[in-house]
Amino acid sequence: MMKCHDARFCRGAFLLACCAGVGVASGLAPNPRLSPPVSDVGVAPGGMTPRGEPNVLCTLSEVDNCQVFEFPRVAGTSFASNGLTAIPPAALDRVCDHFRTAGAGGTVTTACWWGPYGVACGAEPVGVDHFFLRVYNRIPGDNPEFGAGLPDTSTPVAVFEQGVNMAVASRNICDGGGLATTEFSATLTGGFALAANTCYFLEITNARSDAGNWFWSRSAPATDGKCYRDAGSAGYAPADEAVGDRTFCLGINLDVFGTGICLPPVNEPPDNDGCGTAEAITGVGSFPFATASATTNPAEGQSNPPCNSYIFDWVTVDTAIHKDVWYNWTASAPGFPAGTAMRVNLTTCGGTVDTKMAVYSSVACPPDPSNVLACSDDMCEVPQASFAPAALNFNAISGQHYLIQLGGSATGDAGNGAIVLSVGAARGACCVPGVGCVEVTASSCASQGGTYGGDLTDCGGTFSFATGTTPMEDIGATGTVVTGLLDDNGTVVPIGFTLRYWNEEFTSVTVGVNGQIAFGSPVYYFANTFPIPRPALMPNGVVAAFWDDLLVLDGAGPGTGCGQVKTEVRGTAPNRRFIVQWDHVCHFSSLDDNHFQIIMHENGNIELRYATVGTVELPNGSIVGLESPDGTLAVGVADGVPQPPTSGSSIMFTFDSDAGHPCGPACPCNWNGDGDLNSQDFFDFLACFFTPACDSDFNNDNIENSQDFFDFLACFFTPPPGC
Repeated sequence: MMKCHDARFCRGAFLLACCAGVGVASGLAPNPRLSPPVSDVGVAPGGMTPRGEPNVLCTLSEVDNCQVFEFPRVAGTSFASNGLTAIPPAALDRVCDHFRTAGAGGTVTTACWWGPYGVACGAEPVGVDHFFLRVYNRIPGDNPEFGAGLPDTSTPVAVFEQGVNMAVASRNICDGGGLATTEFSATLTGGFALAANTCYFLEITNARSDAGNWFWSRSAPATDGKCYRDAGSAGYAPADEAVGDRTFCLGINLDVFGTGICLPPVNEPPDNDGCGTAEAITGVGSFPFATASATTNPAEGQSNPPCNSYIFDWVTVDTAIHKDVWYNWTASAPGFPAGTAMRVNLTTCGGTVDTKMAVYSSVACPPDPSNVLACSDDMCEVPQASFAPAALNFNAISGQHYLIQLGGSATGDAGNGAIVLSVGAARGACCVPGVGCVEVTASSCASQGGTYGGDLTDCGGTFSFATGTTPMEDIGATGTVVTGLLDDNGTVVPIGFTLRYWNEEFTSVTVGVNGQIAFGSPVYYFANTFPIPRPALMPNGVVAAFWDDLLVLDGAGPGTGCGQVKTEVRGTAPNRRFIVQWDHVCHFSSLDDNHFQIIMHENGNIELRYATVGTVELPNGSIVGLESPDGTLAVGVADGVPQPPTSGSSIMFTFDSDAGHPCGPACPCNWNGDGDLNSQDFFDFLACFFTPACDSDFNNDNIENSQDFFDFLACFFTPPPGC
């Protein structure tokens, strides 16, 4: 027996009385179709005949074929749906709504719909309609990032155009209050087939020949209560979701109140949305993440000073990791027994999400900023891209737990990807005869005949500097061009020998277009947005000669046509020099001349030499200085390093070993580095001293003169500790 409290059956005119009596009791809104009687346009309000059901032209079953119609609907409460066609205007609103077929599919040859023009009764336009009816599939899946639940407009199921393959009849309707709407009934030539129990979208648009408006009316009671409005004709997106169903009938049985199945999935935050529910992961490998529906809890790792990122206004600081997810990682890997130190690489490089990450030494929630081991934003080089995934390195102990936070660089950066964890041997202080202290792995220390001080020990020491006027050792005519440099990126270049930088050994360096290099990491784009040092936020290990917004020949900008960056190795072991030269490059916004170089000596000392430098372009100034590979130390503006550099100047940075390091100070007059101070060192120094191309600046005062000779003799005949 039909029951009045079943909303599905409150649809036909023959049930008006029944449904009117149960509307409130059943929790439904009173039936809006029991409004004052209405009439066709042209009948005087005082003598109008009750209109009855709205489907007068439409002969389809309101119970089986229609989303019920709420009358009247006017422009203020309906949605403009003017659509796309060659007839102007070409880009206006369009609206579509879900529907779901019932247990039997079939071929649709008729359709009906309702909607006003936004004018008073009797003022409806004549002969201007140009309707399009389109049916779309629903994009499958459960991830809205990939369009799940939206109309698939790429391959319509059906397209019908008035006057081409669709005939449309209309009837204007007016209620007692003078509110107008229009009923439309269409015959579809050839029809189209729909499957049973399937979700589709119906789009109806009216590209009127006079460029006027038409509004698609809302239906009631609500079925799923949602439709989509593409206001800019850019395609339907999750943000286009709108409240309210549209009124229509189709010549096929519909599961009207089952359309809730067609809605996009309700995307709850992921299980590891908070640090208190961090996902437990163990060991090395790839671990997936999904951040599209993640939240950003301001109390959980969103205000860590070490995680500062600097936005493109060169002033704003953003410490947040947006839409973040969390992992509780147990450090382990084959070959690393519990308690063993390891060097960990955590990366999202190769992905398509602009990620930002942090690692904490404790799994306490919320995390303490003092427990940040490393932060990373934009560590992966993606030349000329609008995003850059992140990667970072940190030391860990096998068997211990670490908290990993992963999210986006900005509020809109989210999606799917994977974090990849890999490990290698930890490093420690190694005493190498004739060399001194270097920080390497235990196996590397053994291969050099050194004594290993243990994992995670360090050598200590820092750089001092002296200014001067040493001219450039110009390699413009002989150097190798660094390829792949564009605007604001870097390229990894082999050094050609093992170079010591801040006690660590490197065989390659990242050369950046913007007057900087970096050891063991990519280069950040703009200098004055990333001051040094910054221990937790990678990249680190920067040598900045003139870090500003520069441009080379292959770049893209007003200064295209400027010079190039070149490299060259000069000298012989153990006094080789790796030279990086910015060979007449220009600033991004000008055609000025910038001609300078970095000279990296095999013993770890570094020189910056400048022929010409232009005016600093970035608002907060350039950077000149050195940063340690772990980002904990720097020699820069705070230490009096000239900022910015001047034409014709030079700066010599000399690495000063800490006398308290595990090996004691190295022997400075063991000139050939063989670990044995003898007459060969004397002859080798003399040969270098009288060879102009050889660096014999023994006292590191940035001047090669007789004082170097006398200082060497003093060391040779009165050896200091370590010799």
